[in-house]
Amino acid sequence: MLNYLLGSTLGMLSQNVALGHQNDYLDKQLDMQQKYVKEQLNNATSLFNRNYYRNFLETPSARNMLKRVQEQLNEQSRALRNTSVVTGATGQNIAAVQKANNKALDEVIGTLASADAQNKERHLLNYENTRNKLNEYLHGGMMNYYNQKMKLQGDAYSGLNSFLSPYLQKSLNSMSMPTL
Repeated sequence: MLNYLLGSTLGMLSQNVALGHQNDYLDKQLDMQQKYVKEQLNNATSLFNRNYYRNFLETPSARNMLKRVQEQLNEQSRALRNTSVVTGATGQNIAAVQKANNKALDEVIGTLASADAQNKERHLLNYENTRNKLNEYLHGGMMNYYNQKMKLQGDAYSGLNSFLSPYLQKSLNSMSMPTL
């Protein structure tokens, strides 16, 4: 009986140590997962802020387009001044052409602003999708963590039950029921 008690006690202690190691492992895994999600969310937020809140006129493509349009308009203005000297065009003609040039520049800027609005919408959707995926990943990890913790707890109770079961059974058997 003493050998059985000693063997059962050692078995239960060994099981509890193993369960403790598994418990620590689960805690470390959850911590690593949470750090990963936080890092990815910080990266996504940084990228979103950089792309969403930038001035669209300062992007390389917008600067290049504006530079080409301004060069074209400057070339037209030079050509207009040269021909106006020769032909004797009035200031009204020159003003009308410059007004048309300004309108063309405004249209280019409006087109760039419209493209930027679409770009911002795309960045916002990408950011929201990334956040949702990270939240789903973290939620799945948390559910797995708690399921594993519950399983470990069940294993611990099962070990305790198997340890105490023979003693409880023996105690119940030794109790005699009074007869009437």
